[in-house]
Amino acid sequence: MAWALVEQDSWGVTARMSVQFRRPVLVVRRSGRGLGVDAKRRLQRAAGRIVDAESGLELASAEATYVAASDAKKRELKERYGVRDEEPR
Repeated sequence: MAWALVEQDSWGVTARMSVQFRRPVLVVRRSGRGLGVDAKRRLQRAAGRIVDAESGLELASAEATYVAASDAKKRELKERYGVRDEEPR
């Protein structure tokens, strides 16, 4: 879910997360998808799900709230995860 926000260059730190497991989640052949839901001031919400890559069954779903990172924290996170700003065109 956090990477869905990063795609929009909207970095934050997790403030709250709720996960609903529907089936056991083993770390093989899984597909995850995150989606930015909304943003208000410094709070951003996102949702995500994990599905079995073969059957398409939903294994878990989640919602999270992120607090927008300061400019300094944003630079630190980008460096930590190896994300570079795109060159201006």
